Amino acid sequence: MSIRFHKLRFNLDKERGREAWDILQSVPGSRNAYILDAVCAYAKQLTQEEACAAFQQQILGVIRAELSSQPVKPQPQTVLSADEDDTALDNFLESAF
Repeated sequence: MSIRFHKLRFNLDKERGREAWDILQSVPGSRNAYILDAVCAYAKQLTQEEACAAFQQQILGVIRAELSSQPVKPQPQTVLSADEDDTALDNFLESAF
């Protein structure tokens, strides 16, 4: 059997440490199992956020490529610079996700 140990400290003078300690003290059942579940869930959340960010970048690339290949029709309205156009597109996509 292969068991690894890790020492965990809670600084009760800090709000986050005190909150974590209180949560852990109220856990019914195995505190070790609770900590293992929490660590794994946190890691999965980070992985999902990274995947979402990568997906957003891929979508932005596809949209930019498609927009740049479309013929531009003169419009009587104000034309945005390339930087302003990219910023507007980024803002729109970030609000959509």
